[in-house]
Amino acid sequence: MFGINIVPQENAIVVERLGKFHRVLYSGVKFIIPIIEKKRSMYIAAYQVGVDGVSRVVSKISGKIDLREQVFDFPK
Repeated sequence: MFGINIVPQENAIVVERLGKFHRVLYSGVKFIIPIIEKKRSMYIAAYQVGVDGVSRVVSKISGKIDLREQVFDFPK
Protein backbone atom coordinates (compact mmCIF):
# COMPACT_ATOMS: atom_id res chain seq x y z
CA MET A 1 0.00 0.00 0.00
CA PHE A 2 1.80 3.09 -1.23
CA GLY A 3 0.92 6.72 -0.62
CA ILE A 4 1.04 7.64 -4.33
CA ASN A 5 -1.76 6.49 -6.68
CA ILE A 6 -1.97 7.08 -10.42
CA VAL A 7 -5.62 7.00 -11.45
CA PRO A 8 -6.29 6.54 -15.20
CA GLN A 9 -8.54 9.04 -16.99
CA GLU A 10 -11.70 6.93 -17.22
CA ASN A 11 -11.52 5.51 -13.68
CA ALA A 12 -12.19 6.59 -10.10
CA ILE A 13 -11.09 5.16 -6.76
CA VAL A 14 -13.05 5.28 -3.49
CA VAL A 15 -10.91 6.05 -0.41
CA GLU A 16 -11.85 5.04 3.14
CA ARG A 17 -10.37 6.75 6.18
CA LEU A 18 -10.46 4.54 9.28
CA GLY A 19 -13.13 2.32 7.67
CA LYS A 20 -15.54 5.11 6.62
CA PHE A 21 -16.05 6.78 3.25
CA HIS A 22 -13.78 9.81 2.92
CA ARG A 23 -13.46 10.85 -0.76
CA VAL A 24 -13.30 9.80 -4.39
CA LEU A 25 -10.06 10.06 -6.36
CA TYR A 26 -10.49 11.03 -10.01
CA SER A 27 -7.86 11.02 -12.79
CA GLY A 28 -4.32 12.13 -12.09
CA VAL A 29 -1.62 11.56 -9.49
CA LYS A 30 -3.21 11.39 -6.03
CA PHE A 31 -1.80 10.92 -2.53
CA ILE A 32 -3.24 8.95 0.39
CA ILE A 33 -2.01 8.50 3.97
CA PRO A 34 -0.82 4.85 3.96
CA ILE A 35 -1.85 3.63 7.43
CA ILE A 36 -5.00 5.72 7.96
CA GLU A 37 -6.51 5.60 4.44
CA LYS A 38 -7.02 2.69 2.05
CA LYS A 39 -8.56 2.04 -1.35
CA ARG A 40 -11.97 0.35 -1.19
CA SER A 41 -12.39 -2.85 -3.20
CA MET A 42 -15.82 -3.34 -4.78
CA TYR A 43 -17.77 -6.19 -6.32
CA ILE A 44 -18.56 -5.27 -9.93
CA ALA A 45 -20.98 -7.14 -12.22
CA ALA A 46 -21.32 -6.38 -15.93
CA TYR A 47 -22.94 -7.95 -18.99
CA GLN A 48 -20.67 -9.27 -21.72
CA VAL A 49 -21.81 -10.52 -25.12
CA GLY A 50 -19.64 -13.26 -26.59
CA VAL A 51 -18.83 -13.97 -30.22
CA ASP A 52 -21.65 -16.52 -30.34
CA GLY A 53 -24.19 -13.83 -29.35
CA VAL A 54 -24.83 -15.20 -25.87
CA SER A 55 -24.80 -12.61 -23.09
CA ARG A 56 -23.14 -13.48 -19.79
CA VAL A 57 -22.82 -11.75 -16.44
CA VAL A 58 -19.16 -11.20 -15.62
CA SER A 59 -18.31 -10.41 -12.01
CA LYS A 60 -15.04 -9.42 -10.39
CA ILE A 61 -13.58 -7.57 -7.43
CA SER A 62 -11.88 -4.33 -8.39
CA GLY A 63 -10.45 -1.27 -6.68
CA LYS A 64 -11.30 1.03 -9.59
CA ILE A 65 -14.67 2.22 -10.85
CA ASP A 66 -15.06 2.42 -14.64
CA LEU A 67 -16.71 5.74 -15.56
CA ARG A 68 -17.26 4.96 -19.25
CA GLU A 69 -20.76 4.53 -20.64
CA GLN A 70 -22.11 1.03 -21.03
CA VAL A 71 -24.69 0.24 -23.71
CA PHE A 72 -27.37 -2.36 -23.05
CA ASP A 73 -29.60 -3.90 -25.71
CA PHE A 74 -33.22 -4.35 -24.65
CA PRO A 75 -35.75 -6.51 -26.49
CA LYS A 76 -38.53 -4.65 -28.32
